[in-house]
Amino acid sequence: MTLLTTATHFAGAVAVGGVRDAIAGAPVADRAILVTVSATSAEGQALDGSVVGEIEAALGATGGTIARVVRSSTLVPIAGGPVGADGLTGLASYEDLALHAALTAGNWPEPGHSPRQAVVRADVAEELELSVGDRLSFQDPRADGPSVDLELVGLWRPDRGDAYWVGPGGDESAPDQPRRLSPIIPFDDLAVAAASPRLDIEWRASVALERLEIADLPRLRSALARLQAALTGALPSSVRPTVRTALPATIAEAERSVTVTGAGFTALMAQFALLGGYAVTLVAGFLLERRRSQMALVIARGGAGRHLSALAAAEAVVLVVPATMLAIWLPSLIVPAIPEHVALGTSVGAATAIGSDVLIVAVASAAGAVLGFMLPSLTVRPDAVAIQAALARPARRTLAQRVGLDVAVIGLAALGLFQLRLYGAPLVRDARGALGGDPLLVVTPALTLLAGSILALRILPRIGELAERAVVRRRSLVAPLWARQLARRPLRYTRSALLLMLAVALATFASAYASTWARSQSDQAAYQAVADARVRGSAGDLPPWSVGAAYRTLPGVEAASPAFFQPLRVGRSVTDGELLAVTPEAAARVLTQPVAASTSFVPLLDRLAQERPTTTAQLLADRFDRLLVTLDVSLTALTLGGDPLAAPPWLAVEVTAAFSDGDGRIHRLRAEDAASSEGIGQPISVLLDRAAQDGPLDASYPLALVGIELAVTAPPGASDLSGTLEIRAVEAGESGSERLEPISLAALGSWRWWRESQFERGPVMTDERALRIVIGDEGLPIAAGSSVDHRLAAGQTVPGPVPAIVSEGFLDATGTRPSDVILVDVGGEPVELAILESSSLFPPLDPDRPFVIVDTHVLSLDWYADSGNELPSVEWWLALDDARASEVAETLRGAAGSTDVSLRTDVARSLAGDPVALALIGALGLGALAALLLAAIGFLLSVGVAIAERVEEIAILRALGASRREVGDWLTVDGGVLLGFGITSGLGLGLLLAWLVLPFAALTQSGAASVPAPQVIVPLEIVLGVLIVAGALMMGLLLVVWGQLRSQPIARILRDADA
Repeated sequence: MTLLTTATHFAGAVAVGGVRDAIAGAPVADRAILVTVSATSAEGQALDGSVVGEIEAALGATGGTIARVVRSSTLVPIAGGPVGADGLTGLASYEDLALHAALTAGNWPEPGHSPRQAVVRADVAEELELSVGDRLSFQDPRADGPSVDLELVGLWRPDRGDAYWVGPGGDESAPDQPRRLSPIIPFDDLAVAAASPRLDIEWRASVALERLEIADLPRLRSALARLQAALTGALPSSVRPTVRTALPATIAEAERSVTVTGAGFTALMAQFALLGGYAVTLVAGFLLERRRSQMALVIARGGAGRHLSALAAAEAVVLVVPATMLAIWLPSLIVPAIPEHVALGTSVGAATAIGSDVLIVAVASAAGAVLGFMLPSLTVRPDAVAIQAALARPARRTLAQRVGLDVAVIGLAALGLFQLRLYGAPLVRDARGALGGDPLLVVTPALTLLAGSILALRILPRIGELAERAVVRRRSLVAPLWARQLARRPLRYTRSALLLMLAVALATFASAYASTWARSQSDQAAYQAVADARVRGSAGDLPPWSVGAAYRTLPGVEAASPAFFQPLRVGRSVTDGELLAVTPEAAARVLTQPVAASTSFVPLLDRLAQERPTTTAQLLADRFDRLLVTLDVSLTALTLGGDPLAAPPWLAVEVTAAFSDGDGRIHRLRAEDAASSEGIGQPISVLLDRAAQDGPLDASYPLALVGIELAVTAPPGASDLSGTLEIRAVEAGESGSERLEPISLAALGSWRWWRESQFERGPVMTDERALRIVIGDEGLPIAAGSSVDHRLAAGQTVPGPVPAIVSEGFLDATGTRPSDVILVDVGGEPVELAILESSSLFPPLDPDRPFVIVDTHVLSLDWYADSGNELPSVEWWLALDDARASEVAETLRGAAGSTDVSLRTDVARSLAGDPVALALIGALGLGALAALLLAAIGFLLSVGVAIAERVEEIAILRALGASRREVGDWLTVDGGVLLGFGITSGLGLGLLLAWLVLPFAALTQSGAASVPAPQVIVPLEIVLGVLIVAGALMMGLLLVVWGQLRSQPIARILRDADA
């Protein structure tokens, strides 16, 4: 009973602590409330009561803090004074600033001084070279009023992560916030100093997490979602309040976590209740066996069944009431101590008050215990003859077996397992889409445990019958006697074996759950992080073509691979798919293979690399950084009537070269110079500028030329153009080299010309001179005033579709199969795919969405030829030296623009450190240990009771000539077989339960299915532990058996039996 109430209280504490930690750990913008209005000082004071009242009504009984921030209009410095990095300056007043910031120098400002006292944020002051004692002067550029003179009396820094610092631009305490000079002065001074009558007024609110309870979440989420409407209705129509808060979404996420936690603890408590209920029934059965003769005496003297029931009820009340009081009181002592010994987070166990849920569980457990104590006596016929018959020939089947309840339990467990496999998790969504635990699915583990025990107990008597047939003709005493007893009196054995079996099964399941959960978190981290590090965001000031080489040369980086994500559509069959483009060779070196993944990813990448088609791209020399394009240009500007325009030659043609690097990425570089509208042999250089402050930049070699673009522009006043463009020569090499290597014009002649303007896009037909484009009357006209690109692009040697690996969901949605060709939409561009094979998983893609994996080399060239664009949305996957992973992450995070660097170890640590899941595992482990202890005591008690029940049989055997050793061996074998059967069956049942249930357990914080699916892990330590327990129980068995035999006076027992 104490186990159930403690688990209930622990579950509540874990849920409350988990919710508080989740909200406290969320970004400032996701856990704070910001209300803003624009009003005069007088209007703001009038509005304050209404705004604060609505915020307090939304917070409800939970309460929280509300602080006001007032800002003036933008000011400009006088006489070249300092301004912020964004060129803006403004006065502000922060209520209770001293409670949410720390002074680094000076003092906090006081009102009423001249000049007015002000404080400035320390990092802004350092950047602007300001110090305490400096004088600042500002004025409003839109007003002719007097200037604002300030004296800097202090410098301060904000408390990082405090919800107080939620501002219109996000977290004001973050170091990457804009460095705006915003002197803070007292509100009384601000109201006078502001030149403009209108002020920006903010109310910043946060929830009092120490008072937040689970029951408050739905109401708080709903009230905050309605806060905008409530404020609009409460304030005058001329005032337009704005509410900024993501707290409802954060609360909704926390509620999902509570649902997952509740389902896990309910399943856990169902198993504890099963074990405790049977333990009570076992004790009641022992009492019944010991008192059958006394009950017969009560019936013989005129007693009735109600008297027996009353005696059993009185006895149960005497035992249960003190146990209930302890069960209600002890959790308040046990739960608060748990965080001191178990790493579950400081908030776990914070709720020490006993709630109504604990009282309900205690009362229900007490009622069940009373009923359990009374149940055996209720099944006894109030008939002395029947009682004597039961003493002479005990029943072979229990009441549950006789009425078929065991079959019903097995059927219910089978139904639960079927539905669990059908839904994939114990959590389902109702008709409104709300996530909740299905009662049958939640208790399915307990039902499976009970059903397995029932099946095992039906086997035990059959084992006795077979053993009796095998050994009945032997001359020894021990084996035939043990086999006959087991076959004739199975209930004497099964009731003891069941408790041991349940405890061992629960311990095995607990160990498998903990190991499976830990492995699943590691696999989920490997799948989500893809590699040792996942970098999203720009690389600062580095040119795109140098990023790959820059990452690969970082100390600690062993390999790097780019990845591109694009939305994928296929008609109406696939509307939310995703395409991933990777470089197969590079990706294979960085991908982390989850242990539980059913698919090996490297062979898929090898298949993509093998199917890569050859192209007409022209490979460039190593260390290439200069391309020289020689053009012949002859263009004439035409008027609207088609006559030549009297205009001097103009810069008509801009040249851009496209290169493919070793990762398959395409980079476009534009020449600084343009070609004239008239000229033969005009050289235009395209440079790869490798100069950098820290040394020359490198590209991801080898590079290949894949395109030359000629952007033709008409001069002012022209309505059309006519003439020709022709590429006479293309040469490549290093800037410092006097000699450039020519690129074969014949090879470029196999490329295709594409034309793109604001009106059309498509291929262009050329004459016998493949590198010449005819413009105007002899070719395609250029619209007046527009620029038209002519792109000469490489392609596949033999044009064909893009090889692809697709998900099984993609095949199902599109009705395709491997070897099919299908046209898809990738980011708005049509792409033809050739399906090579399918895969159920590929990191980090969601297997529930159709996905496609292609080779970056192939897709980027196809994309460029059709659209002239590079693949967007690049991120980088890095393989790191484990010893330097943190150093690499800090380096990348310090680079401007590298906003998101995820280390696999950090993701794994975050998942494996979930306090709610650890609490569930801890409770399951502690419950399993308690169950083993209870089962061990119950087993030894049952052995002692069984020997006490057989004292007359033992005395008769001794009188007939059986030695003490033979009798001892018989009792030892009797108990040893029971012990072995209970241990072995429990171990097998626990493994079966783990195999049936764990693949569908909620092993994620959100309750969603784990990706990849968990692999059931059974540690060998549990087998070793069970063997140690079995050995200890065997030693206890020997002590009990031989201790009781030595204390039995045979002669007195026989005389008492005759009497």
